[in-house]
Amino acid sequence: MGFLTGEDRDFVRDLKEVGVLEIYSENDLKNITRNGGAASFCGDGDIDVRNYHERTITGRPHSQSLFGGPLIYSPLYRGYKESFAIDSLENMREGMGAKETQRVFLYPHYPCGMATKYNHSIREVVLMAAGVHIRFISEFGFLPGKVHSFFHVKRFNRGEKEEQNTYIFNVKKYLPLIGNRIISLNQIKCLRRAA
Repeated sequence: MGFLTGEDRDFVRDLKEVGVLEIYSENDLKNITRNGGAASFCGDGDIDVRNYHERTITGRPHSQSLFGGPLIYSPLYRGYKESFAIDSLENMREGMGAKETQRVFLYPHYPCGMATKYNHSIREVVLMAAGVHIRFISEFGFLPGKVHSFFHVKRFNRGEKEEQNTYIFNVKKYLPLIGNRIISLNQIKCLRRAA
């Protein structure tokens, strides 16, 4: 897995400027659930998302770590397999029942090795992340206040040091951008099909 390109960094900056990717302090979200919640991470060992989740969100990180992370639930993902997505969802539901928790934490990231394997751009990954968030609520039946989406990026900062940042992904602020300069017409059609 690599790092964000200049164009990718500009896209992340644009999403931050319009409030789609929100910076927050650990105190904003610390321990929002006593029972942990189920987190969907990518199995990529080059990112710090699981440790970040444990430090920031909960000390009880019940997690599902699969290559592609939450992208596996998106029909727009070129590696999508319906039966695998449904089996993974059922496994998550069973674990949530066993741990008596109702919260879901979705952590897509970019660059992502699986997204790269299937030639997905950062814009497509963000689009798929929004669709997965919507799908967890509208199709999979999770409560809106119990589904939390984040977005993790790995990049070099201005000092050329490796940096990993996790942002709250505000899907409600992302959806109105449809038709804006941030999202292409092709992505709009895909999002409408996913919603």
